Amino acid sequence: IVPHTWVYHLVPNNVTTLIKQAFHCGLGSAYAALKRPELFGLPKIKFINISIKTKIGILFYKVITSPIKLLWYLLTLRPVYFLFYFFHSLGYIQGWMKFKGSKI
Repeated sequence: IVPHTWVYHLVPNNVTTLIKQAFHCGLGSAYAALKRPELFGLPKIKFINISIKTKIGILFYKVITSPIKLLWYLLTLRPVYFLFYFFHSLGYIQGWMKFKGSKI
């Protein structure tokens, strides 16, 4: 893993592919956050300058911030962002439930 690296992905050609990609990215994000929360699940709360480093803290952060981000994408008329983040969140929830009790 290279710190402070950005990766850009092209938007899929159709909505079905976008939804599948978003859902699978959400699953992968949940798996990574559960396996190594200190590396993959570090949401940083900028205004108080702390990083969340626990599994439950990461889940709590996602539950609080996801509806806010989804509402923001709707209000700013960004339907592709909204669709991607919505299905990413569903995949994340599914992944969290699927992987939380397993020996990862």
